[in-house]
Amino acid sequence: MGMRNVVLLASLLLSGCCGAYDGGGDHVYARNGSEMLILCGNGGFVANLTSSTIEGRYMTVSGDGGTAINGPDGELEVQFGWYHFRTPMSTVASWQIEGPWLWITAIGLRMSIRHHDVTFGGSPHGGVRIDFTTPVRWTIFRVPAIYVPADDLNALAAELARRGVPGRDLRRPRG
Repeated sequence: MGMRNVVLLASLLLSGCCGAYDGGGDHVYARNGSEMLILCGNGGFVANLTSSTIEGRYMTVSGDGGTAINGPDGELEVQFGWYHFRTPMSTVASWQIEGPWLWITAIGLRMSIRHHDVTFGGSPHGGVRIDFTTPVRWTIFRVPAIYVPADDLNALAAELARRGVPGRDLRRPRG
């Protein structure tokens, strides 16, 4: 698991996110000799940067994708390879878990011609659709919704719900 596969959820600047340190299940990643990221076995993280220290919660995703919800009111950020999407959390209207999908419809970055929603794909097991109050500007487009296929769909949905965003689980059984 590399640093770019880590999804940081709620970097809330809370102290003691790793709790009592015992080292069990913790992973440490260093960069430039002075910066490091500690992923704690209990789901917390500590990023020691040259200018500051950030603590919060994390989860992992598959492929090169990543999703972050930063700060108590913060921003929603999605990274998929070289593509980046960012919007204030105040623009998020609702979420819903959907899937599973056929693999051919679930991989890669794409935009619906009909609805203009954007998929940051990577896994056919499902995704969280995030709808916006008004379409959000992304490059030259106005995007009404995005699909984020995180490994732990329930954790991403729970974080959105914890922040007061309403949603529902619409997954259908495989068959």
